[in-house]
Amino acid sequence: MMLLELLKAFTIGVCASVPIGPTAILVLQKTLTGGRKVGFTTALGATVIDTTYSAIAVFAVSAVSDFIFSHQNVFLLIGGLIVCGVGVSMAVKRICMDKCGNVSAGNTLQAMLCAMSNPGAIAVMLALVALFKIDVQQAPVWAVIPSVALGSVSYWLLFTAVFSRVRRAIREETLQRVNRVAGIIVILLGIVLIVRGIVTL
Repeated sequence: MMLLELLKAFTIGVCASVPIGPTAILVLQKTLTGGRKVGFTTALGATVIDTTYSAIAVFAVSAVSDFIFSHQNVFLLIGGLIVCGVGVSMAVKRICMDKCGNVSAGNTLQAMLCAMSNPGAIAVMLALVALFKIDVQQAPVWAVIPSVALGSVSYWLLFTAVFSRVRRAIREETLQRVNRVAGIIVILLGIVLIVRGIVTL
């Protein structure tokens, strides 16, 4: 049944977005400091990567996945450096709370880079596709992939809506501290990725 397969794809999109990592912390920080729109446009970067990985998983493009896994040490090292850079930017940036933060493509790109930093993410997507047993005979790929994206977008809409409400009750000084802590956590996650990359050399 096509509707069931699309519902499975939607659920995969939600499940792929839920794990807490550098991307989620980045989206949280952007939401708290800039508001719902800024947080959501940042999260769209993660959606792009999740959707791309779902396409790889559904199409079973083994050559691409094999390339990623065979060069995962390089991805981990470069990704770790990128994540550290994002963390430093978060930690040192001075917050100026506006009623409406600045929406920019740079935020989306930051989230894309964070999401790409962990080559294990494609393994998660492959596992989810296998777990839910998407049947491309029942639902065409051109409908499955957008359903995954819709699941991811729906999760981030809820995520940013919830935390944008929390933002209103937090003072600017507190947000500044949250910003620094979030930046330090992201830096530490970046260091973990770099260490994993070195270990796999």
